[in-house]
Amino acid sequence: GKRSRYRQEGDQGEVGEGEESSCASPTTATATATATAASTTESGLDIWSTLSWRDKYLYIFNLWHLVSFLSSLLYFLYTLRYVGEKGGDVFEDGSYRMILGLSTAGMWFSLVQYLEYFPRFYLLIWTLKTGLPRVLQFFIGIFPFFIGYSLLGMTLFGDEEELFGDIQSTVCTLFSVVNGDSVLDVFNALKYAFPVGDIYLYVYIMIFMYVVLMSVIAIVEEAFFDSLRGQGLNIAGDEG
Repeated sequence: GKRSRYRQEGDQGEVGEGEESSCASPTTATATATATAASTTESGLDIWSTLSWRDKYLYIFNLWHLVSFLSSLLYFLYTLRYVGEKGGDVFEDGSYRMILGLSTAGMWFSLVQYLEYFPRFYLLIWTLKTGLPRVLQFFIGIFPFFIGYSLLGMTLFGDEEELFGDIQSTVCTLFSVVNGDSVLDVFNALKYAFPVGDIYLYVYIMIFMYVVLMSVIAIVEEAFFDSLRGQGLNIAGDEG
């Protein structure tokens, strides 16, 4: 009789402790969640404090946020002007077309930011981020040569040939030549200045088409493969 009574009291004690533990579990869970949130906040603040001013600036003033903001602002200005003038043909005024075109293009450009979560589709932007600074540095190095060659061509052939009539025409002509668009046409245009015209074009093509252009392609290709490796993609575009 005493053993059964002690066993029953023991069972009731276990039940009481279970009820107390079950009643205390929500409070414990809340405290745990609060502590976790506090630690997460503290860790986030610690990480933020370790960032440089440049990283903080880039995080707050994101390029895509800026593009979206400017596009919306331009579209808002266009709407205000259109409403203020009570409609009309929006394509009569060049400023209308400029504002509308820039705002529309910016809104479409801002859609690219959502592809950042899919590295395969965002590879162009990664390549530009990696390669554009390198290409700009390379262009700074060759810019004096290109301007000097343009001024030389304008001085030698500007009086007789319209393609070299002024600095703008000369730059456009040489840019077309280096891209292979009008090489034969320019050679024919400078036939009257043989052999100076031929030597001028041959030297320009060897320097800018065979060296400069190939170097730019190599820089962009290197940036492309760096972006692949940085995103954990192989050449086939698969992750791994």
